[in-house]
Amino acid sequence: MHNPYKFLTLALLLQWASLILIGCGYFLFSFRLFLIKRTREQQQRELKKLLEIVLRKEAKFNLKQLPKKYIKVACLLPVMEELKKQQPGSYWPVIESILLDDFLLPQARMLTNKVKFTERLLAVRVFLLDTKPRDEAHIFRLLKDSIPLVRHEAILCAVRLGSKLLVNQLIDSMAGEARFAKYVYKDALREASEGVFSNIKERLLTEKNDKKRIVCMQLLAFKEDDAIVNYIGHDKYSPDMEVRIAVAKVLGFCSQPASVQMLTDLLKDKYWEVRAAAAKALGQLKAQSAISELSQSLKDSRWWVRMHSAAALLNLGNEGLAVLKSQDPQRDRFAYEMAQYVIKHGEIKGVGVAS
Repeated sequence: MHNPYKFLTLALLLQWASLILIGCGYFLFSFRLFLIKRTREQQQRELKKLLEIVLRKEAKFNLKQLPKKYIKVACLLPVMEELKKQQPGSYWPVIESILLDDFLLPQARMLTNKVKFTERLLAVRVFLLDTKPRDEAHIFRLLKDSIPLVRHEAILCAVRLGSKLLVNQLIDSMAGEARFAKYVYKDALREASEGVFSNIKERLLTEKNDKKRIVCMQLLAFKEDDAIVNYIGHDKYSPDMEVRIAVAKVLGFCSQPASVQMLTDLLKDKYWEVRAAAAKALGQLKAQSAISELSQSLKDSRWWVRMHSAAALLNLGNEGLAVLKSQDPQRDRFAYEMAQYVIKHGEIKGVGVAS
């Protein structure tokens, strides 16, 4: 008879041998990565010192003066990013232009089409150093990249260039993103030029898709342009609740009388989300003419509508505060409790009461 323990022992030995081999392979791989990283960091330090010498002496410079081991995108790019932050002197733009035009930008244009996302990420980082109109097609491609990190860097490039093609792609891409991912686009727009907002306005005038109209309105809110009320008047009648919410949020940045009228109309919307957004926007505008409507909204059946209405009244100074203090618990206990809550917490935080 065969001894069953013999086979069990052999199986355990094979299992342990496999685990040891996997562990050794992982160690060797990690050690190799460590050596590569250390070598690259050493090369970057040496390259930085070399460029700093050239900058101090303001000597004539060309790419051939650098040793070949330094002429790699992965080595040169981090050094240039670091030096650009330090603003090393008046001669730096000359060196930067040579390195970008003679090596980095041509390489970036080739890396845009690479399979490895790390190479495409290097490409978009190069375009961030110097965003040229001739690279519009490459940036357009990177905006549609499957890797979020690449797309996010490309958004900054697109905003800097601000062409109609790229702005339209920004709107299309943002419309397809999850809500939390849209903040990357909004943050990038904080540095946008007037031309970018002009392109967004033009798109809003012709766009029929509700999701993309919402994106246009969200982006134009950063401009705080009173004229936007002229572009979105008909949107308050949209059957899509999200569109009406976007209208209310954008109008909170428009101080025209027409904005207040549109917001008071939205206070009567059948959806509480729209009513809450409208009340909040009226508070942002400090719309004294809407005190009567806000006092009515203070009696809304929804907590969020009551809360934003009370906060808006508190933001209207003494007249709004008087409305809050006049609430009678015998007539409407919920309006009274919300008024008392906002008065207490608003005054503690110093928020909302006009001086």
